[in-house]
Amino acid sequence: MSNLDKVKKTTLYVFSVIGVLAVVVALFGVGSVSLTGGKTTSQSFGGISLPMVAPMADYEMARNSVSSYDESGEGYAEFDSASMNSAKTVSDIETADKKIIKNGSLGILVNKTEDTIQKITDLTNSMSGFVEDSQVYKSTQDTKSGYITVRVPAVSFEETIRQIKTFAEVVEREQITAQDVTADFVDMEARLKSLKAQETQFLSILKKAGTVKDILSVQKELGIVRSSIERLQGQIQVLSRQIEMSTITVNITSKSDVTILGIYWKPISVLKQSLHNLVVGMTEYIDYMIDFVFNLPVLILWLATYIFFGVMGWKVLRWVWMKYVKVSVAKK
Repeated sequence: MSNLDKVKKTTLYVFSVIGVLAVVVALFGVGSVSLTGGKTTSQSFGGISLPMVAPMADYEMARNSVSSYDESGEGYAEFDSASMNSAKTVSDIETADKKIIKNGSLGILVNKTEDTIQKITDLTNSMSGFVEDSQVYKSTQDTKSGYITVRVPAVSFEETIRQIKTFAEVVEREQITAQDVTADFVDMEARLKSLKAQETQFLSILKKAGTVKDILSVQKELGIVRSSIERLQGQIQVLSRQIEMSTITVNITSKSDVTILGIYWKPISVLKQSLHNLVVGMTEYIDYMIDFVFNLPVLILWLATYIFFGVMGWKVLRWVWMKYVKVSVAKK
């Protein structure tokens, strides 16, 4: 055998080993994707897990269950009309009133924290709003700080912010956000209308059912549709409250607590922030260690796999070297 043939054979062995390793890595990769790639979306109502059903999916299920009752196809036409409501969403958005969620946040310095919180409470009540949360605490031995969160009608949002700022000696921070949720609101209303039309059709079908099997089948689909209706109604109610009532959070610091020789200084706030950062850092470290410990067996298996194939590859290469390359060099 010539030297050229030996070199070719050696190269073939090397690429064979590399190919085997590539196949093994690829198999492990496919396995991991198949284990984690699939996701099942579900929702829970009263402790019972049910699949999330979109209007078009409801339409298909309803159509399958209707076939044994309505041979004329009239039921299909009613379902198709209900499902097509979602197609009107774009035009509905263009003509609907804007749905805006407004929220605000203030940080203010005052002379007396408790007096300011009482003023904000009175102002909120006069605006037909309500206090959601409030707290006053001692920041030093002689002074107090606190915060208050209020909900006021959206139409009174700007005026409430303006008047709260008049209670402050210094406004340290002001943040106002406005989120347009018109598209979400119109889409949910369209889906709700479609689901209610399907509910009506299922009730009509239920009256025509002649066997226990048919009754149970329709009741099952009716239960899924009603669960979807309840979920959507809840989401619409929450969104409506957020639109109608704006949230304002005010963090209040006593001015005497932070004014030292004309310089604003907040050692208590700095200390609290430092403690918060410490707790966050410790929890992140603990979470990482828990994750590492519970994944350690998998890491060990991967390491053992790499070592095994590394040793096997090294032995193959060493055998090729001893049998062909080294012998060829020795003969020369």
